[in-house]
Amino acid sequence: AVSASAAPNLAVPPVTIGFAPRHPTRGDEITISAVIINNGAADAENVLVQFTDVTSGRAVPIGEQQLIERIPTGGNGIAEVTLDSSGLSGERKIRVIVDPNNFISESDETDNKGDQTVSIAAPAAPNLVAQPSNITFAPPSPTEGQPVSVTVTVLNDGGEDAEDVLIQFVDVTDGGMIPVGAKQTIDLIPAGGSATAKVTYQTEGKGGDRKIQVLVDPHTIIAEYNEKDNDATQSLMVAPAAAANLVVEDSNISFSPAFPVQGETVTLHVTVLNSGSADATDVTVQFVDVTNGADVPIGSSQTIDAIAAGASATAEISYDTAGKQGERKIQVVVDRNNLIPETRENDNEGTQILTVISSPAPNLVMQANNIGFNPPQPG
Repeated sequence: AVSASAAPNLAVPPVTIGFAPRHPTRGDEITISAVIINNGAADAENVLVQFTDVTSGRAVPIGEQQLIERIPTGGNGIAEVTLDSSGLSGERKIRVIVDPNNFISESDETDNKGDQTVSIAAPAAPNLVAQPSNITFAPPSPTEGQPVSVTVTVLNDGGEDAEDVLIQFVDVTDGGMIPVGAKQTIDLIPAGGSATAKVTYQTEGKGGDRKIQVLVDPHTIIAEYNEKDNDATQSLMVAPAAAANLVVEDSNISFSPAFPVQGETVTLHVTVLNSGSADATDVTVQFVDVTNGADVPIGSSQTIDAIAAGASATAEISYDTAGKQGERKIQVVVDRNNLIPETRENDNEGTQILTVISSPAPNLVMQANNIGFNPPQPG
């Protein structure tokens, strides 16, 4: 009989960890196998085995945990997984852990893992790589209108040199592909090395978040072992240029007198705001009678010489109310022809209602005592 203290002991000797193929090339599917031994005094059941890549110092799982149903005392079991080596190169440190969650009570818990190294060779072909982190801008935070130097560092992590490498920069902000400068050619990128290409990006009229993409070997002229890593995109925030913003609010349109009688002349008054970051000069202001859908200018366009950023100015004109009783819809439009660059163009007009009171109608009255004769007593 097995005593109550008898327990299994699972171990992973490094020499039992193997790779197929033994000398893989990047992109190969590598089968990793491990022999798990039980040198304890009791059988082990439902044994979990986890394969990990610990090359970077952080354990990255390789596939799912494998299950060995039973490893008898003095016996062994085999577990294996497949590692996709695409994008991997050089020496990789593989660790195999048996019973990673310590579900099985063992006589020794210190020998449950083993490490082995596999060397992955680069294929005998170039591999050109563009990465977002390798796209840089100078200046990094430009203002609209400021030229930007866009630089990309292109890697060749393949096993052969690449010559005459074509580079295309494109602006893909709005979903299209607008070339940025001319195509660039890098004469040589050695195997395992890198090289840079640079263009100038003009930012006039391009404020906001721009998306710049780099295409390496865009016509696929160079034979590579991986054609899926030849483009990358990086964002560039372009600060809008300083500009005015002229605003007409309904509440800033007023009348004097406020309730005129038909026939009175009314002074129409407006306060125009500049909520932008730049001064505005030669600001035109047009008062318009838009009652019943009409568009009748009221007098000539007024001109305000200047409105400083963050400030305001006024304009006024006279309005003849003869024959215009009732509600009149008065509109004020600033910079009607959009001659002044602004951050917004949709707040340049406002509307206010002017109520014109009808003038009293005449009322003719005849009274008997107001009738006279001359002479009063004719003969």
